[in-house]
Amino acid sequence: MNFRQLTALITAACALAAPASACYKVSLTNETQADLAAAWYAVGCDFYLKEHRCHHAAIPSGDTAHYSYDLSTVAPELKISIKGKDLGETRPDYRDLTMTTVYTLHHGVFAIETKKELIPESATGCHSAYSIKLTQEKAEELWATFVASRASD
Repeated sequence: MNFRQLTALITAACALAAPASACYKVSLTNETQADLAAAWYAVGCDFYLKEHRCHHAAIPSGDTAHYSYDLSTVAPELKISIKGKDLGETRPDYRDLTMTTVYTLHHGVFAIETKKELIPESATGCHSAYSIKLTQEKAEELWATFVASRASD
């Protein structure tokens, strides 16, 4: 094998081993008054870690962040975390708590995960874009439910 053939073989091998290109995008718009922490997960990300986290971002109030999943990922989900004090919680027992809400893909839409739909779907194809908007009203509703569930424990 000459140098030119070896170079062609290495180039072809590298092209085949390259990571998959972006397939579909999931965006989160923060319409709350709080800063959010968001993490995008899917089976196929972070192969060596059990949690399969693809990306994470701090999203200030009024900002949007997104992640573009590769074709090789399945069962995408978005976990959004908010601290009680950032939502204006004044009760000492709840101020420092963090609520995490999970959005998963079901029936072609990202929505808050429910107990009856614990296994998320995968995107049906590439070139899709999914948008999630977390409003102040929705965050306060989720926080009230979170606090009520903690109080009943």
